[in-house]
Amino acid sequence: QKRTPKPRKSSTRLRSSPLSRPIRAVVAVVLVGLHRVRADSHPHHRAMWTGENLGWIYLTLCLGLTLVTTVDAVRATGVVSLVVEDHFDQNQHYRYATLLITSAPGSPHLIGQRIQLDVDVHTASFETNDEVTLDCRPQYMIVLPNHSDELEAPTAAWPPFETPPTGPRAYTPALQESGELLYIVDVIIAVNGVPGDGRRRRHRRDMAPLAGNRTIVMVRVEYLDFGPPDCNESCVHDMMWGSWGGKSVNGAYAEASSGRFGFVEALQVYTIILPLFAARQHCDVEVLADSYDLALLAQHNVSVSDFQHRSYFVPSEIPGCFWSGIAHVGCTETHCRSWIRKGPTEGAAPTLAHELGHNLGLWHAA
Repeated sequence: QKRTPKPRKSSTRLRSSPLSRPIRAVVAVVLVGLHRVRADSHPHHRAMWTGENLGWIYLTLCLGLTLVTTVDAVRATGVVSLVVEDHFDQNQHYRYATLLITSAPGSPHLIGQRIQLDVDVHTASFETNDEVTLDCRPQYMIVLPNHSDELEAPTAAWPPFETPPTGPRAYTPALQESGELLYIVDVIIAVNGVPGDGRRRRHRRDMAPLAGNRTIVMVRVEYLDFGPPDCNESCVHDMMWGSWGGKSVNGAYAEASSGRFGFVEALQVYTIILPLFAARQHCDVEVLADSYDLALLAQHNVSVSDFQHRSYFVPSEIPGCFWSGIAHVGCTETHCRSWIRKGPTEGAAPTLAHELGHNLGLWHAA
């Protein structure tokens, strides 16, 4: 009688999930650590749950969690923005990039999302508003306790570029508090459809002279559950084009450029009124600015596409915003955003001048 042969095992290996390898690494490290603890807790030595062994267990878990902080790379295409986030009250600044994803083969859930990239804007090979294809890896963030910078702010003084802040590069307080992912860039595949990292093209742009007058729209943002920005419409206009403190922001740029550069004077500063801010958490400024642009069009029939610079003045007390000013960096050939969260007595004018400098491609001195 013939035996029915057993089916042969398939040689095809199932593809592991993105987290399977780091999870296996964690398990391995934990087992090694527990083996060490068990060896040390031999009856001839000491009890297992001593302070020293608990320390070993804690160290083992930390090492295991470190190994699980990365997952497989994601290939994504989208529009990139280089960002500098200034915290003048703490003498800190953060620099990173955001990518609004339009295509992500294998990760369709990311399409339409804006992720934060650990990119040094000083050396990045692409520019704000470039379309970039890259491979990146998410890293898990540790959620820190509540962070607050609601300290008494010193009155800023001219010149606005005198004292550059220093500090961590991409781990912003908002990112730390929200626990959202920070993405590390592995390789840049293409910039604006051209294979390569775009470094040569970026160098040519950096060498171009800056001259002429640029257009700007100034937007004050009021929320129904917060007071308006400390500077009213005439205050904002005077700060930009009048004689604020003896020198306007536009006047400072005209003087620094010997009259070769400036901002076209706007006929009006616009105020938009929005519903409760509490619905927004962690102060996602890009998402908020999208809503500001829609409100500006709906309430004033003004399109931001008609302007090269868009500056938003927000109330200083809104929650989740720890910064003094934020700006896109290096977008002289396209358009830029900047955000100001300072009152007129707290240094709003030099903060505005500082953030517009980032728009024009200026960096911190250190």
